[in-house]
Amino acid sequence: ELDENWQNDNEAKFIGSYFAENSTLQLNDLDEGTYTIVSIGGSSNTTMPKYTLKTVNLSCASTSEITFIIDQVQEDEMVTLSGEIFDSESKLNVDAFVEVIGSDSHGNFFTIGTITEVGKFNVLVPNNSEVKILAHGFDMLGGNFKNYLPTYYGNTYDYAEATIVIVEGDLDKLDIELISLPEYDNSISGKITEKESGT
Repeated sequence: ELDENWQNDNEAKFIGSYFAENSTLQLNDLDEGTYTIVSIGGSSNTTMPKYTLKTVNLSCASTSEITFIIDQVQEDEMVTLSGEIFDSESKLNVDAFVEVIGSDSHGNFFTIGTITEVGKFNVLVPNNSEVKILAHGFDMLGGNFKNYLPTYYGNTYDYAEATIVIVEGDLDKLDIELISLPEYDNSISGKITEKESGT
Protein backbone atom coordinates (compact mmCIF):
# COMPACT_ATOMS: atom_id res chain seq x y z
CA GLU A 1 0.00 0.00 0.00
CA LEU A 2 1.34 3.42 -0.97
CA ASP A 3 -0.11 6.18 1.15
CA GLU A 4 0.80 9.85 1.58
CA ASN A 5 -0.25 9.69 5.22
CA TRP A 6 2.93 7.80 5.96
CA GLN A 7 5.14 10.61 4.62
CA ASN A 8 5.92 14.04 6.02
CA ASP A 9 6.31 15.47 2.52
CA ASN A 10 3.36 17.79 1.76
CA GLU A 11 3.91 17.20 -1.97
CA ALA A 12 3.44 13.43 -1.62
CA LYS A 13 0.82 11.86 -3.89
CA PHE A 14 -1.30 8.81 -3.14
CA ILE A 15 -0.62 6.05 -5.67
CA GLY A 16 -3.01 3.32 -4.62
CA SER A 17 -3.74 0.28 -2.47
CA TYR A 18 -2.93 -3.20 -3.73
CA PHE A 19 -3.42 -6.79 -2.60
CA ALA A 20 -0.35 -9.04 -2.67
CA GLU A 21 -1.62 -12.34 -4.06
CA ASN A 22 0.46 -15.31 -2.86
CA SER A 23 2.56 -12.78 -0.93
CA THR A 24 3.88 -11.24 -4.19
CA LEU A 25 3.20 -7.85 -5.76
CA GLN A 26 4.80 -6.12 -8.76
CA LEU A 27 4.24 -2.46 -9.71
CA ASN A 28 5.33 -1.29 -13.16
CA ASP A 29 5.66 2.04 -15.03
CA LEU A 30 6.35 4.14 -11.93
CA ASP A 31 7.87 7.59 -12.30
CA GLU A 32 11.24 8.48 -10.81
CA GLY A 33 11.02 9.53 -7.18
CA THR A 34 10.84 8.45 -3.58
CA TYR A 35 8.10 6.03 -2.59
CA THR A 36 6.88 5.05 0.86
CA ILE A 37 5.46 1.53 0.93
CA VAL A 38 3.34 0.31 3.80
CA SER A 39 2.70 -3.40 4.22
CA ILE A 40 -0.40 -4.23 6.24
CA GLY A 41 -0.04 -7.91 7.05
CA GLY A 42 -2.28 -10.38 8.76
CA SER A 43 -3.03 -14.09 8.74
CA SER A 44 -4.90 -16.74 10.65
CA ASN A 45 -2.04 -16.62 13.16
CA THR A 46 -2.40 -12.91 13.91
CA THR A 47 -5.01 -11.21 16.04
CA MET A 48 -4.38 -7.65 14.79
CA PRO A 49 -3.05 -6.20 11.49
CA LYS A 50 0.70 -5.58 11.51
CA TYR A 51 2.09 -2.45 9.82
CA THR A 52 5.59 -2.37 8.28
CA LEU A 53 7.01 0.72 6.56
CA LYS A 54 9.83 1.02 3.99
CA THR A 55 11.07 3.78 1.67
CA VAL A 56 12.61 3.25 -1.79
CA ASN A 57 14.17 5.67 -4.30
CA LEU A 58 13.55 4.93 -7.98
CA SER A 59 15.67 6.34 -10.81
CA CYS A 60 15.16 6.06 -14.55
CA ALA A 61 14.95 2.44 -15.81
CA SER A 62 15.71 1.04 -12.36
CA THR A 63 14.15 -1.92 -10.57
CA SER A 64 13.93 -2.32 -6.82
CA GLU A 65 12.97 -5.43 -4.88
CA ILE A 66 11.62 -5.05 -1.36
CA THR A 67 10.96 -7.88 1.07
CA PHE A 68 8.69 -7.48 4.07
CA ILE A 69 8.77 -9.87 7.01
CA ILE A 70 5.55 -9.66 8.99
CA ASP A 71 5.90 -10.64 12.63
CA GLN A 72 3.12 -12.63 14.19
CA VAL A 73 1.17 -10.64 16.74
CA GLN A 74 1.13 -12.21 20.17
CA GLU A 75 -2.27 -13.11 21.50
CA ASP A 76 -3.02 -11.16 24.64
CA GLU A 77 -5.11 -12.35 27.54
CA MET A 78 -8.67 -11.12 27.06
CA VAL A 79 -10.47 -9.40 29.93
CA THR A 80 -13.99 -8.03 30.38
CA LEU A 81 -15.09 -4.40 30.42
CA SER A 82 -18.62 -3.82 31.68
CA GLY A 83 -20.92 -0.93 32.46
CA GLU A 84 -24.36 0.56 32.00
CA ILE A 85 -25.78 3.18 29.64
CA PHE A 86 -28.16 5.78 31.06
CA ASP A 87 -30.25 8.71 29.88
CA SER A 88 -28.47 11.75 31.37
CA GLU A 89 -31.77 13.37 32.39
CA SER A 90 -34.05 10.52 33.50
CA LYS A 91 -31.16 8.28 34.73
CA LEU A 92 -33.02 5.31 33.23
CA ASN A 93 -31.16 2.57 31.34
CA VAL A 94 -30.91 3.06 27.58
CA ASP A 95 -29.97 0.38 25.06
CA ALA A 96 -26.99 1.31 22.92
CA PHE A 97 -24.38 0.16 20.46
CA VAL A 98 -21.08 0.34 22.34
CA GLU A 99 -17.66 0.67 20.68
CA VAL A 100 -14.33 0.13 22.42
CA ILE A 101 -11.56 1.94 20.52
CA GLY A 102 -7.92 1.64 21.49
CA SER A 103 -4.53 -0.02 21.14
CA ASP A 104 -3.06 -3.12 22.73
CA SER A 105 0.29 -3.48 24.48
CA HIS A 106 1.99 -4.10 21.10
CA GLY A 107 0.74 -0.83 19.62
CA ASN A 108 -1.89 -2.49 17.41
CA PHE A 109 -5.11 -0.51 17.01
CA PHE A 110 -8.51 -2.17 17.36
CA THR A 111 -12.23 -1.42 17.50
CA ILE A 112 -14.62 -3.86 19.18
CA GLY A 113 -18.39 -3.37 19.19
CA THR A 114 -21.28 -4.84 21.14
CA ILE A 115 -24.98 -4.17 21.76
CA THR A 116 -26.29 -3.73 25.30
CA GLU A 117 -28.90 -5.89 27.00
CA VAL A 118 -31.33 -3.75 28.98
CA GLY A 119 -28.73 -0.97 28.95
CA LYS A 120 -25.86 -3.14 30.22
CA PHE A 121 -22.77 -4.15 28.27
CA ASN A 122 -19.93 -6.65 28.58
CA VAL A 123 -17.11 -6.73 26.05
CA LEU A 124 -13.85 -8.66 25.81
CA VAL A 125 -10.69 -6.64 25.07
CA PRO A 126 -6.94 -7.35 25.22
CA ASN A 127 -5.47 -6.92 28.69
CA ASN A 128 -2.92 -4.10 29.20
CA SER A 129 -4.55 -1.98 26.49
CA GLU A 130 -5.62 1.67 26.49
CA VAL A 131 -9.12 2.38 25.25
CA LYS A 132 -11.93 4.88 24.92
CA ILE A 133 -15.54 3.74 25.08
CA LEU A 134 -18.27 5.22 22.84
CA ALA A 135 -22.03 4.60 23.11
CA HIS A 136 -24.73 5.27 20.49
CA GLY A 137 -28.29 5.18 21.88
CA PHE A 138 -30.14 2.46 19.95
CA ASP A 139 -33.80 1.47 19.57
CA MET A 140 -33.70 -2.34 19.81
CA LEU A 141 -37.26 -2.72 18.44
CA GLY A 142 -37.16 -0.16 15.66
CA GLY A 143 -33.56 -0.77 14.69
CA ASN A 144 -32.81 2.97 14.68
CA PHE A 145 -30.42 5.19 16.61
CA LYS A 146 -32.20 7.24 19.26
CA ASN A 147 -32.08 10.99 19.73
CA TYR A 148 -28.76 11.09 21.55
CA LEU A 149 -25.33 12.34 20.65
CA PRO A 150 -22.69 9.60 20.44
CA THR A 151 -21.27 9.84 23.96
CA TYR A 152 -17.89 8.71 25.28
CA TYR A 153 -17.05 7.34 28.70
CA GLY A 154 -16.44 10.50 30.69
CA ASN A 155 -19.86 11.79 29.46
CA THR A 156 -18.60 13.87 26.56
CA TYR A 157 -19.22 13.81 22.81
CA ASP A 158 -15.67 15.07 22.15
CA TYR A 159 -13.09 12.33 21.45
CA ALA A 160 -10.26 14.52 22.77
CA GLU A 161 -12.03 14.93 26.11
CA ALA A 162 -13.02 11.29 26.50
CA THR A 163 -11.58 9.43 29.49
CA ILE A 164 -8.82 6.98 28.60
CA VAL A 165 -9.34 3.63 30.29
CA ILE A 166 -6.15 1.77 31.25
CA VAL A 167 -7.11 -1.92 31.08
CA GLU A 168 -5.47 -3.97 33.81
CA GLY A 169 -7.74 -6.95 34.38
CA ASP A 170 -11.55 -6.99 34.39
CA LEU A 171 -13.14 -3.55 34.91
CA ASP A 172 -16.73 -2.70 35.76
CA LYS A 173 -18.88 0.37 36.40
CA LEU A 174 -17.72 1.97 33.13
CA ASP A 175 -21.06 3.76 32.95
CA ILE A 176 -22.01 6.35 30.33
CA GLU A 177 -24.79 8.93 30.51
CA LEU A 178 -25.97 9.65 26.96
CA ILE A 179 -26.21 13.32 25.99
CA SER A 180 -29.52 14.22 24.34
CA LEU A 181 -29.50 15.83 20.91
CA PRO A 182 -30.03 19.58 21.18
CA GLU A 183 -33.24 20.94 19.71
CA TYR A 184 -32.90 23.59 17.00
CA ASP A 185 -35.45 25.77 15.23
CA ASN A 186 -33.40 25.78 12.01
CA SER A 187 -33.55 23.06 9.38
CA ILE A 188 -31.70 22.02 6.24
CA SER A 189 -33.11 20.31 3.17
CA GLY A 190 -32.00 19.29 -0.28
CA LYS A 191 -32.54 16.93 -3.20
CA ILE A 192 -30.30 14.16 -4.51
CA THR A 193 -30.50 13.68 -8.30
CA GLU A 194 -28.72 11.64 -10.96
CA LYS A 195 -26.40 13.84 -13.03
CA GLU A 196 -27.51 12.64 -16.47
CA SER A 197 -31.24 12.13 -16.03
CA GLY A 198 -31.84 14.74 -13.36
CA THR A 199 -34.14 12.35 -11.49
